[in-house]
Amino acid sequence: QMPDIVEGGASREEAAFWLLEAVTERLLPGYFTDQLAGVQVDTRVLDELVGSHPDLCALLPALQSLGLDLSLVSTQWLMLGFVSSLPTETTLRTWDLFFALGPRVLLAAALAVLHILRDAILASPSFEAAYTVLKELHRPALDCDRFIRLVLLELDALPAERLCSLRQSHLAAVLREQRERDQSRQGRPHRRAGAPLTAWRRRLRSRLRLALPAKVRLRSLAAAATAAAS
Repeated sequence: QMPDIVEGGASREEAAFWLLEAVTERLLPGYFTDQLAGVQVDTRVLDELVGSHPDLCALLPALQSLGLDLSLVSTQWLMLGFVSSLPTETTLRTWDLFFALGPRVLLAAALAVLHILRDAILASPSFEAAYTVLKELHRPALDCDRFIRLVLLELDALPAERLCSLRQSHLAAVLREQRERDQSRQGRPHRRAGAPLTAWRRRLRSRLRLALPAKVRLRSLAAAATAAAS
């Protein structure tokens, strides 16, 4: 339990605030902006890492054949730092590495998750089954030591220079697509209030609600920052 006044005279609430600021502004810049450019880049980086991974490369085609985009779950993993996904001990040890080694830990943790779930994903017969496997990580990740060993192995294969290069290669595409969406939005009349949504828009809204529950992202991250400061 963290004392009410911590070293340096800051209150526990103030310490948690500055820790949250460090996460959102320094460690994960671009994650919590209107366009979510930072997390869009990193979900694409993760897709590339999975696609080129000797042990995981079969996962993306398997998920795509079921109509499931990995970013549907990986966006939440990265934005929440696995707070709502992994068991508490596993999450806290992952955050220890995150603060010590930086944001590449989250990508390494995502790869470790996919290592653990690989066989179950490949055996999934439907979208719903695969989605359930990817969302229910607590039991497979209870062996914290095994999970952290996998994270460290993936970190060795993902030095900071490689991550920077991968991010740069995807950033231009993300920014271009955002500009195209903005231009399209400016030239398109707004949907009338009460007008029916098209089928694809209804599906998109439904999947976004599954991936990023309303009011959860920053609240869960703030709770994690408070726990880490304790």
